[in-house]
Amino acid sequence: MEELSAKKKRLLVVEDDTSFARMIQLLLSRHGFEVLTSPGVADAKSKLGADGGGFELIVLDLMMPEENGFDFLNWRDSAPDQVKAIPVVINTAKKVSEGERAFLLSRAKCIVEKGMDFTTQIVKTVLDVSSGGGAAA
Repeated sequence: MEELSAKKKRLLVVEDDTSFARMIQLLLSRHGFEVLTSPGVADAKSKLGADGGGFELIVLDLMMPEENGFDFLNWRDSAPDQVKAIPVVINTAKKVSEGERAFLLSRAKCIVEKGMDFTTQIVKTVLDVSSGGGAAA
């Protein structure tokens, strides 16, 4: 397990599938993170507030009812600087087009596709991004 500072890094997982959100929360909690979940974009915006809510990373699902991950990223473009400064990791089952990929990677550190090795990939990616590293799509 990678050693983190005495203060746990605070992550926000925005995911409408509650079982999947809980799985991510458990996985990342085992690695020393404080993980809060939001079932959708409106709740995530509320938790972030104007000052970023103390979060150091956002794990964002793309496909959600009502507002989706693209809507969240568009909102974030005009959000206060404290919110814009929080790195975003996209998690999705959606096959993104080249145009969507360009849009996403201009606003997020990387895209992790849901699939067979998702749990390994999301933990590896979050550990990398939270330690200041960059991640590729």
